Amino acid sequence: MDSKRKGSEFERRVVRLIQSVLGLGPEQVYRTPMSGAHFALGRGVDVQIQGQPALALFPFAVECKHVRTWRPDVMAATPLRTQEAKWIAQVEEASSRCGLAPLLVMMGHGTDIWAATREPCRPAHGSGLRPRIHFHHQGQDWVMARFLDVLEAINASYISSGGRPE
Repeated sequence: MDSKRKGSEFERRVVRLIQSVLGLGPEQVYRTPMSGAHFALGRGVDVQIQGQPALALFPFAVECKHVRTWRPDVMAATPLRTQEAKWIAQVEEASSRCGLAPLLVMMGHGTDIWAATREPCRPAHGSGLRPRIHFHHQGQDWVMARFLDVLEAINASYISSGGRPE
């Protein structure tokens, strides 16, 4: 399978997980068409979150990376490898443009799907989350956990607060 197709399929998988765990519809969460081209055009997110209820629940700029050779433990390396440092820069740039928190979603061959964001995770972003890996990059502290754990922590936090997306 070529890398473009593999990346597109991974983005669709991430979207389906967000929709199913958080109870959001396809009009609220969807893959950015031609997402790689959109970064070049200045839009820079792989997953679109639409509408205030969905953004209140999941206020992230999502960048997805599915690279066969990636492993979760490489995020603990100091300094980060060039590839991962570029990914962080990409999600940081996209998040600053759209005013959302950065969320880098990654997967390698045979690994779980992992997500990394800056620390601290605010309560709406999953206060019950137990990060598996902490790392530091260019003056920022980051945390990383399995993506499904992140989504479930967000959902549990939002349900316990009495909120639900419309």
